[in-house]
Amino acid sequence: MYGKSSLTNKILGTNRVIVSDIAGTTRDAIDSYYENEHGKYVFIDTAGLRRKNKIKNDIEKYSILRTMLAIERADVCLVMIDAKERCNRPRCKNCRRST
Repeated sequence: MYGKSSLTNKILGTNRVIVSDIAGTTRDAIDSYYENEHGKYVFIDTAGLRRKNKIKNDIEKYSILRTMLAIERADVCLVMIDAKERCNRPRCKNCRRST
């Protein structure tokens, strides 16, 4: 299975961030610096967003806060959605919140 962390590692060409099949492995926003012939970039691997009623503990609250702060400082956001899951209103709301 591939997610945000796998994509980050693939782009960077190294295993910079932890990858797992277990959802919720990434808990903090991790900056990774990348440079090529087109310029210098910072990729921010973040925890996934979830609905407020699905947040179970303080660690998840902190993770979502760090994700939202990363979105605010980003110039471009790439939203990854599991193709097996329906794109429902809460997911669309998260996407709108990140613009």
